[in-house]
This record gives sequence, C-alpha cells and structure tokens, in this order.
Amino acid sequence: TKHLITTVSSLTFQVQIPHLRTEIRRQDQDFDLLHDYLIKAYPNVICAPIKAYKHKKVTLALHKQASDAADEVLENSLRNRLLRGDPYIIIFLTETDEKCYKTQMTQMSKVPQVSYVKDLVTMSGGIELA
Repeated sequence: TKHLITTVSSLTFQVQIPHLRTEIRRQDQDFDLLHDYLIKAYPNVICAPIKAYKHKKVTLALHKQASDAADEVLENSLRNRLLRGDPYIIIFLTETDEKCYKTQMTQMSKVPQVSYVKDLVTMSGGIELA
C-alpha cells in the first residue's frame, strides 16, 4: 500500500508594535482567522480582503506576498478607532503565552455573525433604535 504523507507548511511572522512594546510571532493562518473575525463581528467596517495564495514551498516572493497581506490586515485594524480597542485584536497583538493565545483564538472563531442592526458596534457604543 502507498501512504501519502502530507505536510502543512505555514509562514511565521514576527510582529513588532512599538507603541505596545510587544513582539510576538503569528502564523499566516492567524491573520486569516483575525480577518474572518473582523468581517463577522464588524460588518459595518470595511476590511480589505486578503488575497488567497496557495503554497507548496516557501519562496521569497510568497513570503513577501503573505507579509504584505498581514501588514494590510494590521494596518487597517489599527487605523480604525473602532477596531483598535477590540479585545481580540489586543490579544492577537500582545498575548505571548501560546496556550492562552490558542484558547482565545478558538473563542474568537466562535463569535457569531452580527445579523441585526441593533447588534452593530459603533464609535458611540451601539445603535439606538426608537
């Protein structure tokens, strides 16, 4: 019998945020997970799409493409006053304990899609319906 052995490769990025005085490592899948969460939790905020890429082996061009996508997610998130205070973004940027980080990211992935106007988060907190 033939056995197919598959390996999962991922890129790991070192993220440095000077204002938070933090330095963490995140994989490319973590940025995809964060992006998916932002789209679900904040449908009223425009989040630039992440370009999908398929990789079998890591090349310099692939690393540059993935790095640019990760930078774009972080820049857009930190530029937006509504998003930069989100607890999951703060955890994403500051949590150094890998076990705690994975637990929090699992919880983040289970956040339900906002489907009612009254549940939207705005700069003033929420939307008052009269």
